[in-house]
Amino acid sequence: MTPVRKAIWYVESHFAAPITLEDVAANCGVSPYHLTRAFAAVTGQSVMRYARARRLTEAARSLASGAPNILSVALDAGYGSHEAFTRAFRDQFGLTPEEARSRGQLDTLDLMEPFKMTNAPSPELSEPRIETTRKPLLIAGLGQRYSSETQAAMPAQWQRFGPYIGHVPGQVGPAAYGVICNGDDDGNVDYICGVEVADFTQLPDDLARLRIAPATYAVFLHRDHVASIRSTFTAIWESWLPRSGHEAADAPFFERYDAWLTPTLARPPERLGVLNRSQGGAVEWWTFDCRFNPWNPIANMTGQPAASVPLHWTPDGLPVVGATAAPGVYVAGGHGMWGITHGPATGKLLAEGISTGGMPAALAAFDPLR
Repeated sequence: MTPVRKAIWYVESHFAAPITLEDVAANCGVSPYHLTRAFAAVTGQSVMRYARARRLTEAARSLASGAPNILSVALDAGYGSHEAFTRAFRDQFGLTPEEARSRGQLDTLDLMEPFKMTNAPSPELSEPRIETTRKPLLIAGLGQRYSSETQAAMPAQWQRFGPYIGHVPGQVGPAAYGVICNGDDDGNVDYICGVEVADFTQLPDDLARLRIAPATYAVFLHRDHVASIRSTFTAIWESWLPRSGHEAADAPFFERYDAWLTPTLARPPERLGVLNRSQGGAVEWWTFDCRFNPWNPIANMTGQPAASVPLHWTPDGLPVVGATAAPGVYVAGGHGMWGITHGPATGKLLAEGISTGGMPAALAAFDPLR
């Protein structure tokens, strides 16, 4: 039985007894941190919110059936006083126990029924990479506090953060991070969508800051659409972690959204003249072009960001075009640096240099031996 199934069973069988997160976790054989994360991933609720809602739901049923003694109902629900029970009942349902009893029906109350655990298959998880970081990870971004009920608003937070990416002072690399931290027993968490930075000294006041200490991570690859990422979290917490021999640390965990790097071309270049846009229609050209460059055009057509970027930057940020130290070897690369994309002009100038034995003056700034 998985930790979440054990937790549901424990809550359902201990309505009248005091219940703490530590008690439930101990019965499930995992840490409170593990249970909190696993329960939220599977049910969308925190353990303690679920326990409280289930107790109050059964209390509401008793009251609607005409229970004569509200204090007895309160004690059966695990509350030590009429006042504490009334306060919790009003917070849950928006009315007092007396009002619920006088109505005699439950149609307007948002009741919490027992979770029914299905046997739906979990997504296939490839074996994770175990990685130990050696230095702190500094994250800067937009932060917001969420409950289990409000986490559906996280995509809107990413939309607000989008314009910052690439413009955060001291940003390190292109990857973006979604960090969950500072969770409590009720399932409330801080979520930061951000980027790695070298330091916090130049950050604007509207960006949150988080220092993640070095740790050992199990790194999983989520291959499907980001909307289904919760299913991957569920498989990690419910299936992989209990069987792995590892224990979850009470520390931030995060999603890392990397750039997908591919070669520029899928096959060696053709001879000059083969790629002729004047031949055939748009569909024929598209089909032909995708044989050579199947990544960027498709990404662009489907609304995904894509760009050709250099794999190496020269110290001055300029391309390298011209003769190398090896006789008869010429190079032309790095045209993506600073937006220099004049491939045809480069080819003409380089061909002139090769045929005449001397590089044109226009290529002097790009000399590979500079």
